[in-house]
Parts: sequence; C-alpha cells; structure tokens
Amino acid sequence: MKKDLFAKLIDESLPMLRGTAYRILGNADDADDAVQEALLLAWKKFDSFQSRAKISTWVCRITVNVAYDMLRKRQREEKKLRNIIPDESCDPFETQRIDVLKKAVSELPEKLRNALSFTFFSGLSGEEAAKLQNCNVNTLYGRVARAKELLYEKLKGF
Repeated sequence: MKKDLFAKLIDESLPMLRGTAYRILGNADDADDAVQEALLLAWKKFDSFQSRAKISTWVCRITVNVAYDMLRKRQREEKKLRNIIPDESCDPFETQRIDVLKKAVSELPEKLRNALSFTFFSGLSGEEAAKLQNCNVNTLYGRVARAKELLYEKLKGF
C-alpha cells in the first residue's frame, strides 16, 4: 500500500515538487536533490503522516522545508567565502542592500516569511499556498500584506 501510494504521488506530484524546489533554490540540480531528500524523508516518516491533509500537500511542505534548509546552508557557505574572498565586481552598496533585505526577511515571523515564499516564489496558486499554511486564502494574503508592512518599516530610510 505504502509503495503504491508513493508511486502514485511521484507520478502526479513530481513536476510540482520540482517546480517548488526550483523556485526556492534557483538551480535544477539542487531542486532535484531537495525533492529526492524530501521524498526519502516522507518515506521514512510515513507512519507519522496524519490524513488531515492530502499526502501531496504534506510532501510539498517537506520539500519546501528541505529546500529552505539547503538555501540557508548555501547562504552560510557563500557568506564564509565572501568574508575570505571579496567580490570586487559587485557594487558594495547594492550588496549591502541585498544583505539588509535578506536579513529583514529572515527576521520576519515564520508564518509571514512562509506566506511571502509560497506566494511569490513557489508558483503555487493562492489556494494551494493557503493549504500549505493551514489557513484560508484571505488569511494568507493578510499575512503577505503584514509581511510587506513590516519590511517597509524595517527598511524605511535605507
């Protein structure tokens, strides 16, 4: 049963999982790695799956988490490299602005940060993104609006 369910999940959801991971990571190879790791985690944790949601939604959430973990790891590694080898081709002011924006987004509460990610970077519809957030569409868009307000306040004058 578990094997058949996963085979069906892969057949039906693989393009969506790859697309979601790609939009977060921006690299096809990394996206494939994230999906593979997410499917492996889902397989191992299948007994903890609660059928309140669709299995594809559950695995998509795992994929998003894995992709963000990979992204954070990549950013930590890039930061270490930047500290060792400064990139002279980048405008220092632009690099600083990007770093400030990334930091501001990372400091948002998780629900607001995820709402931004699902809405802008995942390619999911509002309904699909809301399901991943366990809320309705209006709540999701309210979170996005609140995240924008907080970012605006944090970045005012920069």
